[in-house]
Formats: sequence, C-alpha cells, structure tokens
Amino acid sequence: MSKFLILLTILSILPLQALDVAPADRVVVDGKLDEVCWQKAERGSGFTMLTSRWPNAQKPLADTAFSVLADSGNIYIGVICYEPYMDKIVANIKDANTPRLWADDAVEIFFAPTGVSDEFYQFAVGAGGATFQMFFGEKGVIRPDAYAPVYDAKVFHGKDFWSVEMRIPLEALYMTRSKFWKSKWLFNVCRQRMNPDKYRWSSYAKLKGTFFEVDKFNKIDKFPLKPSAKDIYIKNVNCVMTAPDSGKLAVGFDRCGAPGGQYKMTIKSADLENVSPRNVTVQGNENIIEITPVEFKRTGKITVNVELRNQKGEIAAVRNYTANAVFVPMQLQLDSPAYSNAFFPGQRADRLQGKLKLLLDVDNVQVTCGTKTYKITAREAEKFDFPLEFPADGVVPVKFAMIKNNQVIYDHEIKIRKLPPLATTMVWIDNDRLVINGKNTFVLGWYGGEGEWLVSRALREKYPTQGAKHPVNVTNWVNLQVNRLVPGTEARESTRDVYPSAAVLDAVKKVIENNRKNNFELYYLEDEPECRAVSAVYLQHVYKYIKELDPYHPVMIISREPGKYVDCADILNPHPYLNPVVNEDGKRVLKSEVDVIRRRCEEIRKTCRRNKIIMLTPQTFSYNINNTAADYTNFDETNSSIWSAVCHGAQGITPYIWYAHCGRPSLSLGTDYIFTSLNRLGQILASPEKPLEMKCSNRMVDTHCIGYKGKYVIALVNISNAEQNAVIDLPPDLPVKQWYVFRENRQMQLADKKMTVALEPYQVMVLTSEKMDEALNTLADTRKLIEQNESARCNRGNILFGKHRDIEVSSSFCGYMYQTFMEQQDCMFDGVVNSISWLPRNYTELWYELAFPKFVPKFSKIRVWGDNLKGMKLMIWKFGEWKTPAAKITEEKYCTEYDFGKTWSTVKVRMEFPMRTFNINSKDRLELYEFEMLK
Repeated sequence: MSKFLILLTILSILPLQALDVAPADRVVVDGKLDEVCWQKAERGSGFTMLTSRWPNAQKPLADTAFSVLADSGNIYIGVICYEPYMDKIVANIKDANTPRLWADDAVEIFFAPTGVSDEFYQFAVGAGGATFQMFFGEKGVIRPDAYAPVYDAKVFHGKDFWSVEMRIPLEALYMTRSKFWKSKWLFNVCRQRMNPDKYRWSSYAKLKGTFFEVDKFNKIDKFPLKPSAKDIYIKNVNCVMTAPDSGKLAVGFDRCGAPGGQYKMTIKSADLENVSPRNVTVQGNENIIEITPVEFKRTGKITVNVELRNQKGEIAAVRNYTANAVFVPMQLQLDSPAYSNAFFPGQRADRLQGKLKLLLDVDNVQVTCGTKTYKITAREAEKFDFPLEFPADGVVPVKFAMIKNNQVIYDHEIKIRKLPPLATTMVWIDNDRLVINGKNTFVLGWYGGEGEWLVSRALREKYPTQGAKHPVNVTNWVNLQVNRLVPGTEARESTRDVYPSAAVLDAVKKVIENNRKNNFELYYLEDEPECRAVSAVYLQHVYKYIKELDPYHPVMIISREPGKYVDCADILNPHPYLNPVVNEDGKRVLKSEVDVIRRRCEEIRKTCRRNKIIMLTPQTFSYNINNTAADYTNFDETNSSIWSAVCHGAQGITPYIWYAHCGRPSLSLGTDYIFTSLNRLGQILASPEKPLEMKCSNRMVDTHCIGYKGKYVIALVNISNAEQNAVIDLPPDLPVKQWYVFRENRQMQLADKKMTVALEPYQVMVLTSEKMDEALNTLADTRKLIEQNESARCNRGNILFGKHRDIEVSSSFCGYMYQTFMEQQDCMFDGVVNSISWLPRNYTELWYELAFPKFVPKFSKIRVWGDNLKGMKLMIWKFGEWKTPAAKITEEKYCTEYDFGKTWSTVKVRMEFPMRTFNINSKDRLELYEFEMLK
C-alpha cells in the first residue's frame, strides 16, 4: 500500500488525461486496493474545484486519485481520497441505497457506457460505507427506473487517506442495451469533502457548477462490451394478494438482446416465506412470469431480489425491487354508473349495477343505498342490480359491508351522484370512449401547444392557432401538477406513499375553483411520474380529491408505465418515444421500436376498465437537446406509431411538441396528413360499437376494424422497418366487399374472408367501406410535397448547412435554456427559417457567437433570420480583433441580410443586440431562427 500511495502522490500533479481500463486479476473487494493490478493500472488525478463556485481555488486542498479495472464480466473502480485530517472526516452513515450518505464525506462515480451524454449512471459511496446509485435519462432530466442493481462497494480508512473499492457486474448496468454499448465511456469521479475547508466539491473532469455536466466528462477506453446474453431488463415485481398473508408475484422483464429459451429464476426476500427456484420460459420481448402461491410475512413495502440464470448457470440478469403488498378484501366495479360514480346529463340513472369480488369468506354482503338496505350472498355479489332513488341534492350514499357471524369485517362506502347540466364544457367517459358535451370524440390535440413556449413569432403569424394548421378538438387543459402548484412537493412528499399535505390539496382546490366558469376539457395531473419515482398511492389520493370536487372533467397522466398509474387518472397517455438516432455507421435506428407502443397500450387494455381512456403522446421532436446522434422522427414512423396505438384502443393523440414538429418537412407535413385523416375518420374510430375481431398471421402487423351506422374502417399497420407480408382473417359478419384505399385513389375487392397484403416499412393502409377522403390530398401528393420542401430546406446555399457539430456556439448568460448548445447547433443551420434556435431569457447582456475551429468559411453574404433583429451589430474576427466589415444591409420582417460585395473569411462571428426588458409575451423579445453564410 505504501508504494501505491507514493505513486499516487507523484501522479497527483499530472494534468487531466484520458485513461485506459486495466485488466483485473483476483480483486478482493475490501476497500484496501492492495492487489498488484491496482498498482499497475493508470491513475487519474489532478482533481479541480468547480470553477463557478471557486474560480480562484482550482486545486483542492486534498487530492483524489482513481483507477479502473475490468475483466470479462465486471468493472472495478478504486478511489483513494487523501485526507490530512482523518480524525475530522464525517463517516456516520452505513446504510445501502440511501441519499443520506451526502451528510458524510463521499465519492461519486459517473459514467455513460453508450459514450454519449443522453443517459448515464451515478454510483456514490460515503466514508462510512453508505451507498447510493441512480440511472438518468435525457441527460439527467428523468430517472426512468427505480434503479437497484446488485454490486459490491467497500471502504477502507488509512492513516492519511480513505479509499473506496467497487465491483460493478455488467448485468448491474441493465438500463443500457447491448447494441448501444461502447468500449469508450464518458467517465468522471467526484469528491465531497466535508471538513475542514469550504472548498467542498472537486472533480476529475473540469466542471463548472455541478457534477452532472456529462458533456464535460473525460473519456476512458477499453471497457468490456456487455454480451447480449446479459441483455435482459427485469422491469418490475407486482404483488397480487388474494388473502391477508398470501397471493402471487408477477415479475415483468424485457428480453432485449438476450436469447429466448429456458432460464432459472430465483426470488429472495426477507419479507416472503421461502420461494423455490423455478424454470421459466423467455419468449418474445416482453415477459410476465407469475409465481404462485407466495406467502407474505408482512404487507406494505417489501424488497425482492430477482435473479435469472441461463442454461449454463451464468447470471443473465439480477436486481432488487421494492414492491407494494396490499390486501383489499373487496373489489368493486360499477357498470351503472360506469364512470366517476356519477350519472351525467342524458344518462339513465335509476339502477345501481356492477360486480363485487370478495376475497374473504363471508355470510353475506349488506348493501345500503340511501335509506334502503339489501342483503346478497357472495354468489349474488358477482353481479348486483339495485334500484336507485335520488334526493333533491342528487347524491346517494352507498355502503357495501362484508358480514361474518353478524359482524362487519370490512366495508367500503361511496357516493353516487346525479349531475345537473353545466353551461360550460362537460366531459365524461362512456364504455372507453370520450364524450364531450354528449358527443363521442376522437381527441386531436397537442401537449405543448401554440402558447408562447419556444413558438416563434414567425410560426404564430403563419398559424395563429393549432387549428389553423390542421384540425384539433381538445386544446384547453388545466394543469394540476402538484410540484408546480407547490414547489418542493416531490422532495417533501409525493415520492412516498402518503396522503397529500393540506398545502397541496388547498392549491389543487384553488385551481379547480378558479376554473369553474371556464370552458376546458381535462385536468393534467402528472407528467412522467415514473421518471421521478412519484408514488402511485400518493397520486391516487390527489386524483380522488379532484374527482370529488369536479366529476365533469377527466384527469390525464402521461407516462411510460401507464399500467402502474391506472388508478390515478381517467385518461392514460403512453409515450414511449421512438428516439431515432444515427449510429456510427450512418444507419438510422430507433432506440425504442414501435412495438413498445402497443405493449404500453395493452397494459391498460388488460385491466378491462371501460371507465379508462387510452391516448398516445407520440414523439414529434428530436433529442438533439442531449444527444449528438439524435434525429427527428419522420412521417412514416410517426404515422405507424399513432395507428398502432389506434389498433390497440387509443382514442386520441396529444403529440409532443408543437414548435419542434415544424423542424422538418416530413414531420410537419406528415403531421398535417395524420391529423386530417384522423379527423375525417374520427366519428367511426370513436364509435360506441365494439371493434370487430381480425386475426393476422404476422405479429409485426397491427390490425383494427370498427363500424359506425353502417360505415366501416379497416387499418393495417406495419410496425417494423422492414417489408412485412401478412394473411388476415376478416370478421365473418363484415357486410362489405368493395373497399376504398383511403387517400390513395384506388379500390380493393375483398370477396372472401381472407386478405393477403405486403406492407412497406412502417406503412399504414386504411380501408373504408365508402369513399371518405373527398377534398383531402392523396398520400402520393403528400410525399411529393414533403420531398419538394425537404429539397428546398437542404439547398438554400448556406455553406454552414450540414456542419452542425463542427460549429461552436456560445452566448451571453441565459437564465433559462431549454435549448441546449447541442440543440442550437442542430437548429441554427438546418434550413428551417421560422423556428426558434435561441430564445434568451433573464439576461444582462445580449450577444451570440459562432466559431469555426475545423474549417474556415469563405462568404460574401450573411443572412440572419429571427425577430426583433433591428439594431443588431454583426462582427467577424480578423487579425486578432472584432471588425465590422462594410455591407449593404437589407432588413425584412424576419430576416436581415448583409451583402459585403466581396469575399471574406473568418474563424468567428459575433452578433450583439440592443438591450431590452425581457418578457415572455412581449412583442420586442429577441428570437434567432437561422444563420446563413453564402458564397
């Protein structure tokens, strides 16, 4: 150990450098770092302070060093923290997986196995031995998993240092798919030193303000690739209790890249009686394995360890998962009223009908409806039907009591309401169809609409409303996201299974009361709750409170895990974004296939809840905000994803996001096509009639057939990027033989009960029983228009076009920057001259610079597109100073052109703008759209 410390002392003066992973040999994880392989490995040191916090104190008073080792199945990380005051380090916390460790001295390790910054892992170890870990997506914005891997971490205290030794198996990094794994990772080690100086936080990579500046991490090479055999994602464990101390477990996992076949599953938990290992069959992509019977030692939160081994006995996947075990003796489903425990204007309201599922042996169930009481047996409870009489206030209390030996052993009480009509918009659900003011409606709306958020004035002028571009019918949402109503709610309460605080409920009530006289369609309760570990129990309490105050408007949640939050909302919007990227080979791939959309929809459908609505929030933007390889979704991908959702029960769409969908002609014009198609067919798609059953020979083809008043629609959807052939069994009682191919000017004869189709990648074919596409442009015309507009976008003559990542952008301080510098690089030179590339906020000065470190442009003209450019000063860098070359300036409404009359070259351009008082709604706010240099 002494030789190791001398080496680290010498190396601590070396500058930052890219390291290579060294081979591991017989590492014992005890914190001591005394194996020979640690001494031979390269070391990273020379840590610096966060520059924005301590600009004059670059070097920490106590240095830190680390090395990285690996073998075929594990990553080893060793960190040594020099400490001249070992008697004063804080090392009190010893628990595993606890955020409390930041009360101690601690080290944090960050890395991105994909080599790009859009997703990464964090592991933290405290000086007392406490651990914490997290996986972050969207560059740290979301936490899409209750990340709980199995790994080893130990701490050792020496005379003048403390050290950390970790072993992280490759299967512990289960959030990264093998096909995106790289051998060169973004990597960083950070340290928190509590005592004795104020210079607390230091980092191996040179960071500015936080440890989460992933783009600035260093690269470390020669990491082992994760084999596809370990590419299984254990997604969740659900408890289903059928008795007070017994029930079953449902383990859900995705096969991802791992082979199908037989695996051995082992379940361990201190909260369960012994569960024997069992062989399970893994097939397809998404798997749910039910384990029954299971005996529970207690109810509430229980921790379960799940392990899968392949036929060779090798670990394929392992993780811990915290599940919720709750026993409810009685389960109630109402069929009349079917939604919100209320009868809406125009509905028959004289019967209480439904089903009771009883999980305890009882003598009878006593049902009290207002002033009348009925007794039914357990058998009769499976389908009950009682008369209802409403008093003047329109509210009848109903109580269900389970009776055993003349004692009530469990009861459940609800209120049934007969609602009077409103003068404002009324919305309800009837047999999984959305009803707006008495009319079934297929929803066409946007999440992130035409409001001020990043929508340019040029776009608002062209499209003053969403409906000016394409048909929409739901535009008014009331936002009830509790963390926005009461900031800090997530940190204080909403991630726990607790009842909401009075402050939260008061804030919710105030918003509802303030909107009593307004026309709107729905409440929006939560955005991606699964990505921030928001409790479903907590949200269910808030949801019930909202419905008590206002039963006239449904509650919506947008989530990647809609099944988890099915009891927290009326409208569940899956949004498994496709996330297209261009890989290192130049091939376009989807990080999430269209197949995921139908699986998320099925999470809701399988609950058989006719009082729930499925909608879809498809991606209509690019993840260039955090991923250099990201691309926009295109028309065909978007069309396939939306129609796949329709095939699986979706009754509307709310794409994200309005301003970004105008970023590419394929997406903008394609979205117009999709909206007009759904609008024309919406009455049939929202039909109260049940869809007719169709069978398809190819699982990569989705099908849907539905009728309304003698009119029929058939949809066939290829959800893959390859051509698919399919044989489809038509509904036997379908009365139509001659079909029109929607928006394709052709017909098809379906004389027998089968049809054979060949569908191109992501192709959607819609058939209608009569011609329904009058005055709509054809699919061929739409594709031609997309091609023309795309050609115009790419051939504007801008010599900067296509050089996005080769151009460095910087600007004056912007207090709010949704548009990262990566997004600005993609949008400022992409040929789209009416979308915002830079919208400064809360500024004290206004300037924007472009630098060209990899090429020197030669130009005679510059065009700057944007709004409120008047007074802009344009300068180029020549001979070590900023110069303003003479130019003929032409100012148009959204464009200023500089014609220099001769050719210039430069390595930097700077724009300075007059100061103005910023207001998001002000007419004089500065907007930049596009920067063009022309020869």
